[in-house]
Amino acid sequence: MPDSSQTPEPVPLQHLEYPPPERLRPFVRRILHSYSAGATSTTITVPPTGAHYITHVYGAPMRIQYSYDAGQPCPALFVGGQIKNEIPLARIEGKAGLLGIEFHPTGFYRLFRHDCSAFTDCITDFAKVVPEHAAALNEALSIKKDIPGRLETLEHFLSGFADNAEETPGVDQAVALIERHGGCLRVEELAQKCHWSPKQLYRYFLKTVGVSPKHFTKIVQINRVVAQIHAGSYEGLHQLALQCGYYDQAHFIRDFQRLIGTNPLAFLQHPDPFLKTYLGRMGTPDS
Repeated sequence: MPDSSQTPEPVPLQHLEYPPPERLRPFVRRILHSYSAGATSTTITVPPTGAHYITHVYGAPMRIQYSYDAGQPCPALFVGGQIKNEIPLARIEGKAGLLGIEFHPTGFYRLFRHDCSAFTDCITDFAKVVPEHAAALNEALSIKKDIPGRLETLEHFLSGFADNAEETPGVDQAVALIERHGGCLRVEELAQKCHWSPKQLYRYFLKTVGVSPKHFTKIVQINRVVAQIHAGSYEGLHQLALQCGYYDQAHFIRDFQRLIGTNPLAFLQHPDPFLKTYLGRMGTPDS
């Protein structure tokens, strides 16, 4: 007979994604659902994806840990900003349930008009973004007990900001150029194409995207690497580095380690389902 005193093995997280409704497509890239069928004990390395997230925690509490703290408990609804200086860790103990709204690079700013640099390298209670709506939104989410109901509540709430959304055509053009070139575009050249000075480009990017254009190009470049890995369209690390604009393999490995939290070989040999879901989904570069 099995020993009933033994602690059951923690179950893995499952990851699903859904397209946003048509009304939100100019702002939202996709909707992500991570959950476990039972109790889990999970530590997740959270990499930079170039996006802001609104995350609804409906299962076991989650803690986000940065080097400057011991791991703060996440609010039930919070904003995760761009990641620049360090890769945080997310820890979940119990039956997990997370719904995440992944925005286009300027999507969060366009809807809420907050300086996005304020959200970089931290999590922020969503109540601080929309204090006048927070109580009603949290109550509406708590009433819904199923995923479709929670999704509908979040989508309806976000749609209410769409009519008065800010326009950011200049930064959107810059983002599109960076993604089209797979991150291999010098900031000076990018500014010239957008008819801005490098200082103007930097200022607008920091406000609407949350990081500098130079850092964003690096995120796009590494996401291109991961997309190539997903597709299996390479013959070795050296060729992969060349395909993605690196002429120095040591530089490539350094960037990968810094931005993903592991080296490329370890990433290839032990694919992480979370990283596979979250990375490699940015714009397709020119062929």
